Amino acid sequence: MRKIQSDCLFPISSNPIPNGILIFSEKGVISDVIDPAKIDYNVTDIQHFSGIICPGFINTHCHLELSYLKSKIDKNSGLHSFVIQIQKLKKSSRHELIFQYIKEMDEIMCNQGIVAVADILNTTDTLEAKSQSKIYYHNFIELIGSDPEYADIIFQKGVEKLNDFELNVPQNKTSLTLHSLYAVSRELLENIVAHSQEHSDILSFHHLEGQEEKDYFLNKKGTIPERLKSFNVDISSFKPSGKTPLETYYNILQKTSNILLVHNIYAHQKDVEFACRNLKNIWWCLCPNSNLFIENKLPDVNLMINNKCKLTIGSDSLASNSSLNILSELLTLQKKFNVSTHDLLKMATLNGAQYMKIDNSFGSLCKNKTPGLVLIKNVNPDDFHFNDGSEAVRIS
Repeated sequence: MRKIQSDCLFPISSNPIPNGILIFSEKGVISDVIDPAKIDYNVTDIQHFSGIICPGFINTHCHLELSYLKSKIDKNSGLHSFVIQIQKLKKSSRHELIFQYIKEMDEIMCNQGIVAVADILNTTDTLEAKSQSKIYYHNFIELIGSDPEYADIIFQKGVEKLNDFELNVPQNKTSLTLHSLYAVSRELLENIVAHSQEHSDILSFHHLEGQEEKDYFLNKKGTIPERLKSFNVDISSFKPSGKTPLETYYNILQKTSNILLVHNIYAHQKDVEFACRNLKNIWWCLCPNSNLFIENKLPDVNLMINNKCKLTIGSDSLASNSSLNILSELLTLQKKFNVSTHDLLKMATLNGAQYMKIDNSFGSLCKNKTPGLVLIKNVNPDDFHFNDGSEAVRIS
């Protein structure tokens, strides 16, 4: 058995424990969590760490396959320009380097304390790295298609890719999802949701990352029509609903289970209230560094906290971020908003685990769990807040 102690232990499912002690097996199974202030204990051979210890991080939104695009996209160019640049680079990139970048970033994420990732896929490029990874992945096969005539074809191609992942990385979970509500036809969305119902799968999609998403549904204006046409997507069948995307499709989405709304930069009080009222199992993913890179704007985190939204943390891709480091995302949020370290760590651990339905093993420091352990060094000693010198290291 291994016995460790830190300046403060963050079990997440309970209050932080100053000088808390953790006992766990060589396989990472926790056997005891000890609060020295409340329990008489007789434990020897304790290894002490300076800093705080918490469960392994859950990255709920990543595009690992885009790791080769690091430092290749213009910063603060806006969502429309960002997507156009991504598509051009995808066509011109040297494919032999892609697998190397993927493998390197998987290893870096693991070393920085990430134990589980919800990863968005348009290719099978990540298969080899994931077959050897120490990280648990939920693979989301992302479907896009606005023309209802091709809904069944697109859906079947998605199922084929899903079967490929299930065969080659059976230790992972793989499911179908949509890119965004503006990028799918009603027919394709219904196919995805029906599949999700049948397999008790979770959903994840980009939500209000740009103001143009609302403009498209309200009056079919803004940059989205231009963007979709540039990709040879036929949008002639799309009829603006005069409502927001969620108001338009919530009756379909209600049929599935856990839903993750990603980005939410332009989500206002009305949007949050409607989502929370009409979708029973909903989580909100924050990707602050990516948001600042693309739109130079952050979602209203205080609004979400005040509305008791269940928040998770994502890194997005290296196309819009300098790293896939979850601690870096937490530091950005702590600098911009008045959020406690405990609440931030809950977003990055237990909330994500509950959304991904893996909280029986991950997300909190509890007996019989194997959540992985992260040491965060160089925190402020008084309040355990993060700073520019803080560093996250996986220790189990």
